Amino acid sequence: MYFLSICFLLTACGTFAQRGVGKITITPSTFTVEDEVTVNIDVTGTDMAGQSGVYMWIFGDGGDGATNGTWTESKEEAKFTSLGNNVYQFKFTPVLMWPNAVPGNLKKFSFLTKTKNGSKQTDNAPEYFFDPLVFVESTYFSFPDKVGQDDVVTLYFNQNLSTDITEQRMTPTGITITALNEAGNAVGSTLTGTLKNEGGKKYSFILIPVRSFGVTTGGIKKLRYTITGTGKNESGATVPVSGVQQEKTLLDVK
Repeated sequence: MYFLSICFLLTACGTFAQRGVGKITITPSTFTVEDEVTVNIDVTGTDMAGQSGVYMWIFGDGGDGATNGTWTESKEEAKFTSLGNNVYQFKFTPVLMWPNAVPGNLKKFSFLTKTKNGSKQTDNAPEYFFDPLVFVESTYFSFPDKVGQDDVVTLYFNQNLSTDITEQRMTPTGITITALNEAGNAVGSTLTGTLKNEGGKKYSFILIPVRSFGVTTGGIKKLRYTITGTGKNESGATVPVSGVQQEKTLLDVK
């Protein structure tokens, strides 16, 4: 019985070992969670060699990646681009791969490659580590700083750093955002939303520009936005007030 169990374990371990990892190249050699990362992998000699479709299954401090899908049904956005001769390429930006994670908590990631239905796979790649962010906070900022119209972006307002009297005294509650095209014209509908109170007089609002304004043609080049809330007039009555108008330029206009 013990002999059979050992044989079974050796057989199982041998099968697992034969999957292989592949030859992996990550560029750039160092990167933060805001940088685009390119993964090239040569799956020659692994179970994924010769497969017509190779998919990324990525995981890390933020959990499973947003592109994964389910094990038996990978999302199409997880598919590698074939470079020929069993070599494949996949590009991603960490803060967009784990949009619900606190960026500062993302330290490392790993991945494997698989077929769409999970019938074949490679072993886990080594762990890769993110360089720490060098971050200088200001009154208004976004995360990530470099963002396109299809990406998740968080707009932040740090009331502690404001030099505007109205902003210093107001109680921030909302935000009004207008989308502008490359010509500077408003497109889609105006978006109004409720700010999230992060504590310590810091506020945030999350959106995906292309989904938030009903824009079906053309592109969004800028977000023009204003923090709204309440303040006091000279009589001490509560009145609606607005902060200083801001603009955020987006990348990748389509």
